[in-house]
Amino acid sequence: MYCRNCGKEIPDNSLYCPECGANQKPIPQAGQQTEETKVWGILSIVFAAIPALVLLGIIFGVIGLCTYKQKENQKLCWIGIGIAIAWVVLVVILWLIAFAASISLL
Repeated sequence: MYCRNCGKEIPDNSLYCPECGANQKPIPQAGQQTEETKVWGILSIVFAAIPALVLLGIIFGVIGLCTYKQKENQKLCWIGIGIAIAWVVLVVILWLIAFAASISLL
């Protein structure tokens, strides 16, 4: 195999050229899907599950939705956003109940 950058002969399994340091990883062809990580979706779910960090869960979910092309990864982001919204709704309901209880005590 030859280096894409400098043309020197290099071992067939090289990821980088030992001469010039150029990356030798295969370049994805047009139309070929690259593997996406699930990091944004997982972070969205984890942070959304922690009531004090709900906003981060929403932010990570939105970043993931804007970044991901694969539906299964977008689904993780929607799950994280859904959990975060559920926490927000629950907190608002609890505040309203506490407010109504405090008014009835007066």
